[in-house]
Amino acid sequence: MSDHNSAAPRSDLGRLRRVVAVALVAVLVLTGCEAAFDAPARTTGIEKVDEQVLDGWHYEYFRNLAYPCSLEGHQTFVIGTPVGLADEVERPLWVRLRGGGSGWFDPGEGDPALRAQPDDSNMAEEEFNFLRNRLRNDVLTQRVVEGPTQFRGLAVSMCNRDTYGGANNPDPHNFDPDGTQRTTNGLLATKAAIQFTMARHATSDYFLHGGSAGSHGTFHVGWSLETQGMPPAGLVADSGVRNDAWQAARIAQDVCSSRYGGPEWEAAFAPRVHSALRTPDAQPHELVASGELTVPIVHLWNQGDRTSCGDRPMVCDVPGGSVTMGAADCRHESLRAAIAAEGPDSRSLSLGVCVTEPESSWPCNLHVVTRSDLPNSDPAYPADYQQLIVDWVQERLDEAEETTLGQTLACPWDAADPQRRVFVVVGDDDAAAVGADGSALPAPLATPDERLTTWDGETWAAVDPGADGSFGSELSFASTLLTACPDAEIGLVKHTSVGSTMASWGPGGADRAVMAGLLTGALTSGVPVSIEGLVVHQGVVDGATFEDATAWSERFTAAVTSLRDSAGIPDDLPAFVVTERRGPLPADLAGADLSVLEGLLWDGPHRAHVLAAQWEVQHQLAGVTTVVVRDPARIPGTDRHATRGVRAVGRALAVAYVGAAGP
Repeated sequence: MSDHNSAAPRSDLGRLRRVVAVALVAVLVLTGCEAAFDAPARTTGIEKVDEQVLDGWHYEYFRNLAYPCSLEGHQTFVIGTPVGLADEVERPLWVRLRGGGSGWFDPGEGDPALRAQPDDSNMAEEEFNFLRNRLRNDVLTQRVVEGPTQFRGLAVSMCNRDTYGGANNPDPHNFDPDGTQRTTNGLLATKAAIQFTMARHATSDYFLHGGSAGSHGTFHVGWSLETQGMPPAGLVADSGVRNDAWQAARIAQDVCSSRYGGPEWEAAFAPRVHSALRTPDAQPHELVASGELTVPIVHLWNQGDRTSCGDRPMVCDVPGGSVTMGAADCRHESLRAAIAAEGPDSRSLSLGVCVTEPESSWPCNLHVVTRSDLPNSDPAYPADYQQLIVDWVQERLDEAEETTLGQTLACPWDAADPQRRVFVVVGDDDAAAVGADGSALPAPLATPDERLTTWDGETWAAVDPGADGSFGSELSFASTLLTACPDAEIGLVKHTSVGSTMASWGPGGADRAVMAGLLTGALTSGVPVSIEGLVVHQGVVDGATFEDATAWSERFTAAVTSLRDSAGIPDDLPAFVVTERRGPLPADLAGADLSVLEGLLWDGPHRAHVLAAQWEVQHQLAGVTTVVVRDPARIPGTDRHATRGVRAVGRALAVAYVGAAGP
């Protein structure tokens, strides 16, 4: 199933740990009882061992006592988090599955390490620095986790050398000194690390990235987690892919020698992985073609990959007959064809690149290409193919965030009520999404939806952000609610004023007069409407002066109270105030020395007073909800919200509204 041997350091604790741990392992693991393929893994045996801050990242090292390695120690993992990123701040997760080949044990007596095949590497507990460096020394991983989206990283071990496929499977010919048969648990240990990380840190989406044996592992773990009900947002599978027909043809045609493949290897290795992974239907191309695996895939290989017999010609079976092609291309042809059959709307990519090691006479020979920054020379793909993958990851993040969230929310409205649900949206620079790029919106948001309209002063018109780039957090907010309430119609009455202070929105203010005119027109348009809420994203400029900052709360209260007193507006109209926090800054600033905070904040020297007031108004005026958004993505080098940051604000507003409107 795998084909690469990348040795990991043996544990310094030696074999003594293995003997001492036998009793604990016997309690935590039911030897010989294969776990259900869709069952959650065990996280109760996880202990924190160490931590480190390095180059702006906080790394934590964990050991899972529920899942032992094949020879000594236990499965470990490392979580990497940017320094200052709070646990409750939602970010995507990048999971790195390293390579290292597949292994097994020959029959016999005595020390299993002497019977380990093809050798005893990658079968002992993996140390902190070794796993940490999987997040630091891999080019694609570095680009992703250090990019503007601000991923967290997770590096998992593979010390069973089971291509991340074992689920408490008895390990043939591998026994403890007391005669207890050991088990393989690469699948369970990896799922446990992911479950633990997502419970510890707020996670929006997660991706699996593996090379060689880790590439096999992305399919094993991704398929299992999809059946469990928590599919990853995508897989990046570099070089390793199961193709039984290719293995048989390679051996029959004597294309190249390999320690992997063939009946003897299969008989020795197959029992070490879950039974669901042993069937022909579990090959990745079969999973894709059958629809069993729906997770989007980057399927990546090097055309002369030395561990796939390079570009040596062989007869390759393809639909409709046989053709002669290079061995590495033949190995990947079945999955390439399955992805191509999905058509132009497929969310997956197949990339057969040509990446050559310097001074090599064997073209396209590199094995795991995402670890290197060497260029691709095949003109069919960009030279910087890694950026193509980074862009693909961003597309997967963008495509379904509002839909995914909306599916979890209960619709707060009666589906039989035909009224258009109208929200009043007001504010300054951030409400206007100054600088955000409408072209970066995913198609579902950029495409007009007849259920979402805005009052333009004369008529209700469909919101079309793709036409003029005009959008704000209300777009993501409404889209999320429409997923929760597919039969509803939402209307927006929006007025923003860049550079305004809260004084302009209260009685007698210029922006209040404009908003009142728009509301009057919407209420008398002839379309039955229900005014559902007021969204206030305002306070950037107020932080510029002490007078405006300290008056923010009083001016906000006057603005909301006078609006509620207006004709056609409910006297208990819910109001939602957007406020931001960066890093570990608490939501409630009561008792904080604001004069000290002022020197640490952004958007004006007196911004701390505005932030404190935005939190307190929910306690000062009934029907007000403060919505805290932490570290939204920003345009590099500015304090302006990037498109993803604007969308994050909208989703937070949707959650707050449903919570306030619910029973």
